[in-house]
Amino acid sequence: MSSRFRKGLRVGRSAERVSGRGFSRRMLLRAFDSTAGAVSREFLEIVGKIGNFTRRLTATENKHNANAMYSILTECPLFRGLTEDQIHEVIDGRGDYTLADYRDGELIARRDTAYSGLMIIVRGKVHGEMPAASGRPVTIEPLEAPQLIAPAFLFGGYNKLPIDVVADGDATIMTLHRGYLFELMQSNVLIMSNFIDIISNRANVWSKKIYFLSFRSLKEKAAGYLLGHSTEASPSVEMPDIREIAQYFDATRSAVQTVLAELEKKRLVALSGDRITVLNRKGLEDILK
Repeated sequence: MSSRFRKGLRVGRSAERVSGRGFSRRMLLRAFDSTAGAVSREFLEIVGKIGNFTRRLTATENKHNANAMYSILTECPLFRGLTEDQIHEVIDGRGDYTLADYRDGELIARRDTAYSGLMIIVRGKVHGEMPAASGRPVTIEPLEAPQLIAPAFLFGGYNKLPIDVVADGDATIMTLHRGYLFELMQSNVLIMSNFIDIISNRANVWSKKIYFLSFRSLKEKAAGYLLGHSTEASPSVEMPDIREIAQYFDATRSAVQTVLAELEKKRLVALSGDRITVLNRKGLEDILK
């Protein structure tokens, strides 16, 4: 107990002793005001100390989170080749970015909305959704930190998102404003080179997807998928969850399982847990003719 608090109590007790000795009401009120003042000052000091401690704790936590973010961004394709310190200097040079947290299943961005800032996953996973002819959404390319979201749609005459972006579990998204990213590419050749590589790689991936969409039957889609994800030297393919494959093929799980079982029966593939081994590439190629 502080000296001021004890002093306030002594004043209060003195007021009690003199209350019956003819002292005025004003004197008694002054005594109690003194006690209340001492307690209030003591309380405010405690609150102030708690506030200072909380601010120091928050600052430490923010610093830790920032350091973790820069560490993750060293693995980001856009900043490939840069150190944590270099990324820190680039990102915080102007600080023209935002961070937003999302919960599982929460919509991050809606299809056909203007895409004015490059989104980077710094924590967690997301996936794209697009309505299929059947009416149910088709999952498009699940992504995890520290990948970019739809970088090819940031610039150009039609810079709108082609898909809904949904969080898979808790996720944190960094958004770099388009103008700021353009300045970064002008001032840092490595970032510009990385971005060009990203766009070129995405174009290659989408050309393969367009080729895949040209297949009509589910058997053709399965054969094309297995051929595209395997080689003569590495014939084994690690398959995602059957639900994801079914969504990717825009088919039911039972239909996908039936087609895979049929391919195995014809000795074109071998099924083993979550892996499929291509046994006869020519047989799969014949399906596509």
